[in-house]
Amino acid sequence: MRSVISDKSKKPQLAEILKCLQVDSVAKYKAREQALSTLTQQTQKSSKRYTNLVFVLKDDQAEPVTDYDIVLLGGSEREPNKLTKGFFVDRQKNAANPNYLIYYINYDVISKSQLTGFRVIARPNQGFSFYYAVEYRLDAADIDTLLKPNETLYLDIELHRRIDKAVFLLDEANDPKMHKEGVLFKSETRHDFKDQQPIDKQID
Repeated sequence: MRSVISDKSKKPQLAEILKCLQVDSVAKYKAREQALSTLTQQTQKSSKRYTNLVFVLKDDQAEPVTDYDIVLLGGSEREPNKLTKGFFVDRQKNAANPNYLIYYINYDVISKSQLTGFRVIARPNQGFSFYYAVEYRLDAADIDTLLKPNETLYLDIELHRRIDKAVFLLDEANDPKMHKEGVLFKSETRHDFKDQQPIDKQID
């Protein structure tokens, strides 16, 4: 609607929206649906068609994941360089919710390119609390069932947060290993974890 800035504009958006607002029955709804479908086909006969891919990243604790890369994959090898040149139009991170990433892509090119998956590289990817890089794969034939021109496809991705066992350590009461050797006073049995490193064993 905001793209129509002149009373003399030949863009049909406002007129079509007003017709939609006048719908008050199932029959009129179906008629409007058919009319808009016909208008879309006529309008896009000689123009490009686009679609949105919206990725939403959270972890298994329902926390948003905001530091990440998403790579679209193509071909049987599932590599980014297998996607045909020209499929990509724009990519934006949502400013208010950076765990939302929107790809605006050329539908006709991406469907011919056989999009076959995507790779998520989230950070941190090492340390006491981290995420593994993950990859989702689909058959080339499935792309047309998921992507539609002039539509938005939402992809909710849940990453499993990996926790190293060194995050929480307990000492044995009958055979303590962490107190200072030869010192039995309670105030001296506290252990400094400042230099503790991950032990590469995860909590189940």
